[in-house]
Amino acid sequence: LYRRGANRVKYQVRTCSDETCSDDPEWKGPGGDGTTYFSELYNRSSADITNMFSSCDGIGDDLCSDGEFSLTGSTKENAFEFNFIDSLINNYNALTARYFQYRILMEAEDNTACDGEPCLPSVSSISFETSNEYYDSSPSVKTVSPVNIISTILRVEEEVSGGCSVKYQFSKDGSDFYYYDSKWIEASDSVSEANTASEISTKLRNFITSGELYMRAYLISDGSQACELRSFSVIQ
Repeated sequence: LYRRGANRVKYQVRTCSDETCSDDPEWKGPGGDGTTYFSELYNRSSADITNMFSSCDGIGDDLCSDGEFSLTGSTKENAFEFNFIDSLINNYNALTARYFQYRILMEAEDNTACDGEPCLPSVSSISFETSNEYYDSSPSVKTVSPVNIISTILRVEEEVSGGCSVKYQFSKDGSDFYYYDSKWIEASDSVSEANTASEISTKLRNFITSGELYMRAYLISDGSQACELRSFSVIQ
């Protein structure tokens, strides 16, 4: 019991727009900003957690500082587990960004309680659970090197594994992409404005007759399917 109070392990998380978190977003705890931390204090039932934050956001900032909530209910004896949707870290919603980081802060009171030596906090393992096994928001990949079109395009061929589907957009410059809907139309970066390979297999020849051709592919999974585009070929 002494070590559980004198040794503290605190966590904060953040979501990012790229794998290196180059935009350096704020680290956040359960209150919705960097002033609070996940810890064993929150190892309680979801109902108790919800009650903790029910009095927050009195000034309409969607945040909850240490002084705005009080701990209710009893702590669980099992290992610390916390559901992000029980807090204001994303306004009671799951974290949905593609990239995620966490950091651990360890604190200890000055002590010699472990056979005359300091008792220090430790973490033996940490894990995260997702609602889906695979990403279900149709991430996209784009060709870096273009295909050189030198003659009439006969068809396109794809090899997809994992039970998912793939849709495509095409570009002549690697920046402005197009999809087919009775005619070739400039597209936004959205799977809703893209085509399957069968839809454009005989239409791509009308988009480009010569020059460089770039492709952007959207990997469409329902969350239970792995999705891999193993190959995509333009047959001339």
